[in-house]
Amino acid sequence: MRDSIKSAVEPGGPFGLDDLPLDPFESLVLVGCHRVLLDAENPIRLNLFAAGIREIFTHLLHRLAPDADVIGCAWYVPPPDNKPPTRKQRARYAMQGGLTDAFVSRAGVEVETLLKELLDAVDDLSKYTHVRPGSIVSSQAEIDAFVAGATAALRNLFTWIEECRATVADAVVSTVNQAALHALVQQTVQELDELSSATAVEDVHVEDLTVVSLTHDAIVFHAAGEVSVELQWGSPSDFRRGDGATMDACFPFRMRLTARPADVEKLDSFTVADITVENKSWFGVDDEQ
Repeated sequence: MRDSIKSAVEPGGPFGLDDLPLDPFESLVLVGCHRVLLDAENPIRLNLFAAGIREIFTHLLHRLAPDADVIGCAWYVPPPDNKPPTRKQRARYAMQGGLTDAFVSRAGVEVETLLKELLDAVDDLSKYTHVRPGSIVSSQAEIDAFVAGATAALRNLFTWIEECRATVADAVVSTVNQAALHALVQQTVQELDELSSATAVEDVHVEDLTVVSLTHDAIVFHAAGEVSVELQWGSPSDFRRGDGATMDACFPFRMRLTARPADVEKLDSFTVADITVENKSWFGVDDEQ
């Protein structure tokens, strides 16, 4: 038994989940869940494991989806009797923030399917949380299968959050391209301005767009890509005399964009900040220097 459990937790710490962004409490409980399973003489080891993993899910969902943030979403409907947000509502918020179900569905995320799978897994944990006649499992094969399913559900939650955010980014990338182009045209960017007497932004291509924060009232994107410019040296009179010069060039850039969920859904009103253009190559400076 000990060997079979060890195989489920190696490599990568308890259950191979040490790469997940768990907080110190959640990580501590996960270690406890692991240790109780290693006690082959404990007849209720699966029950204790189920109770611990269920508490991790509960704590995690409250951390990822605080009451005030969930309640602030346009899609939120208060549960009966003025109760706090439900587990399903918290899981929905963790995945889609303040974005509406309709937008996320159009983007290609089957949120309802993902939520059902997650909640079914938590319900399975609840069956064994309390030690009752009929809830004690002695079969090692059953214990191994249950542990594998529960830990997979924990990993899936984070996977689905990332997949949802990646799909949202894909849905708005063309609009972000336009917002980035407008920002680089309208704002003075020192790294471009210092390259010539006049720098004209011609095109922008966003190659990587990441959702770094998704809450009830704001979505923050990090964009990186390439900006194409025309560099010009000389005044209009220099060009009339044939002394001016122009050159096309491309440089990597990165920026942060923020929008309200409603504006993201309308593909409008992105606020751009923290624009940085990498021009070291122009001056012959290695990126590592």
